[in-house]
Amino acid sequence: MRFCPFSIRFSPDNAHVLAGGNDGCIYLYDQTRAERTVRFQTSCGSDDKWNYDVNAVSYADNSSHVVYSGGDDTLCLVWDLRLLDEDNPRPVAGFAGHGAGITYIDSKGDGRYLISNSKDQSIKLWDIRQPSDYGMLKHARDTVEETRWDYRFEAPPRDFGKQGKTEGDPSLMTYRGHQVLRSLLRCHFSPAHTTGQRYVYTGCSSGKLIGMTNVV
Repeated sequence: MRFCPFSIRFSPDNAHVLAGGNDGCIYLYDQTRAERTVRFQTSCGSDDKWNYDVNAVSYADNSSHVVYSGGDDTLCLVWDLRLLDEDNPRPVAGFAGHGAGITYIDSKGDGRYLISNSKDQSIKLWDIRQPSDYGMLKHARDTVEETRWDYRFEAPPRDFGKQGKTEGDPSLMTYRGHQVLRSLLRCHFSPAHTTGQRYVYTGCSSGKLIGMTNVV
């Protein structure tokens, strides 16, 4: 089976490689055995007829057991690889609140906080202890087609950034001021050893580097 990996991360112990693909799947490879050990659909268990691109994957912390994913279904999902059933994969938690596909996820590395960059021109800060309920996740997936636009060629819809937080959005903070166009732009917490991870920063389609403060 051929697919395009949009995001690749090495496990903290460098024993495995985690990848998210344009076929809506997450893959896990064992470096020692040079083989794939896990493959599962992120949309399994939903009513979606689409397999949305998985644009971002990330490990939650140094345990290598909990991973995050984000894609064009607008959701950040949390997966525990120890509990995973490949035939019927279910996330242990999820976050809904973005109005368009997610381009990148970065974990603070403490198993609690993560940030996501999105084609809705925003970065959101999430607390894994405050996930969205199932109804919010389902509503986000059911309505994703209504907000679909091609960020590679089109300008973002004019209402992006003007509607405020949607009802039920559990994000702690929403950061704006950058443009996410033509590329799956990344975002990161600032380095722990020099800044204490007090900031987040991202690129911009204008070519600028944008920094933001007031992180937990």
